[in-house]
Amino acid sequence: MPSTKNYRSLHAQVMARPGAAERLAALREETLAEIGLYELRRALERSQADESA
Repeated sequence: MPSTKNYRSLHAQVMARPGAAERLAALREETLAEIGLYELRRALERSQADESA
């Protein structure tokens, strides 16, 4: 049976590392940009493969 860990405990461990807040902020921005591209493609009914052709 897999063991589970408390999210707050894991979050605290990650945030305790030097530069963690900056790395997480950058990852969040990248993720939001990707979501934006997905939404745009969906609205235009285009796929990522269509754009490279």
